[in-house]
Amino acid sequence: MNPTECVGDITEHRPYSTRASDIWALGVILINMVGGNHPWSSAASTDEDFLEYLEDPAYFMSKLPITDGLNAILQRIFTLNSFQRINLKELRKAVIAL
Repeated sequence: MNPTECVGDITEHRPYSTRASDIWALGVILINMVGGNHPWSSAASTDEDFLEYLEDPAYFMSKLPITDGLNAILQRIFTLNSFQRINLKELRKAVIAL
């Protein structure tokens, strides 16, 4: 879960979407499965790794041994605007296609 999303620190989107937050959490689990660690300590503007991700679309590829396809899925999962984030049905299709 992106805790800053729940309180609106990074974006001003309200109300908070539990479904979109669950997708974010699935992304963290996916990264842990593939890379063996968390992508950043905290999804907050105070975390250097998170800020690096926000600035670099190839962030995951520089940190993990992943394909372009998985990187594209991760970018759709970790979209800051929760209302633009990939939904569960789309995520399932994307993972199966990969």
